[in-house]
Amino acid sequence: MTNLAASTCLHSCLLVLFLSSVSAVIYEDQQVYIVYMGSLSSRADYIPTSDHMSILQQVTGESYKRSFNGFAARLTESERTLIAEMEGVVSVFPNKMLQLQTTTSWDFMGQTS
Repeated sequence: MTNLAASTCLHSCLLVLFLSSVSAVIYEDQQVYIVYMGSLSSRADYIPTSDHMSILQQVTGESYKRSFNGFAARLTESERTLIAEMEGVVSVFPNKMLQLQTTTSWDFMGQTS
């Protein structure tokens, strides 16, 4: 029984290593881009998420529907170019991680509360 358990554990570890290496290769040439589609429509029946999903059915990401019309997705350069040329897309640009400067604006501006 000990050999069977050790063998099962070894096979499980090998499977996890294989799957993690495959996923690393898949995402190697991809970058997260923001797809900006302009201002939100004033139509009451407009659903931004369905519009976003119709453009990008196979790539997962974050859909923005309150502050602006767009979504974030992990894309290759060729996918980015293809989406940038689609009707309704204003721009496609790389997502940038920004450092938080402050959580208290008054202190940041040199004002005392």
